[in-house]
Amino acid sequence: MLDAQTIATVKATIPLLVETGPKLTAHFYDRMFTHNPELKEIFNMSNQRNGDQREALFNAVAAYASNIENLPALLPAVEKIAQKHTSFQIKPEQYNIVGEHLLATLDEMFSPGQEVLDAWGKAYGVLANVFINREAEIYNENASKAGGWEGTRDFRTCVSSGSSPMWLKHHAAHLSPASNWSRSTVAQWQNTVRGNISASG
Repeated sequence: MLDAQTIATVKATIPLLVETGPKLTAHFYDRMFTHNPELKEIFNMSNQRNGDQREALFNAVAAYASNIENLPALLPAVEKIAQKHTSFQIKPEQYNIVGEHLLATLDEMFSPGQEVLDAWGKAYGVLANVFINREAEIYNENASKAGGWEGTRDFRTCVSSGSSPMWLKHHAAHLSPASNWSRSTVAQWQNTVRGNISASG
């Protein structure tokens, strides 16, 4: 849990966040993608170009700062984001990268002083742990389901020739695990040769 001084320090930055708006998260993403371009693979770059992702992240940061004393109010949003994160196989160590660039962004844009940076570092750490713990539960839930798995898994396409309706241009097909596996998982698919699918994707 966060101490009263940390909470007060974070909440005191809310007016500055609101005044800056999505320019804050624009700087954050530009910085992160410059230093860690490999993370582009897990973000929708179309949403980056049209600004949707930057605005969404800003709203999330502002909501967290505003509700830092009432985290249960954020749990519905946390659940939605955690489900999306697991579909992209987000890893705990990637939260450290995000935290590093978030604090650097605050420092570069506002120079708020070490006390504010320390407070935001603690606040981010609490939120990151909420996500990490929930996402670990989701990964375990997916792996324990019949036909479930953790991480990514190679699949092969099995085509049923002639089984498609006349109005379909492609044969009906399904995916099955490429390796021998007693609990075969089959997903409906079309026009796919080979793929690698995440457990919750």
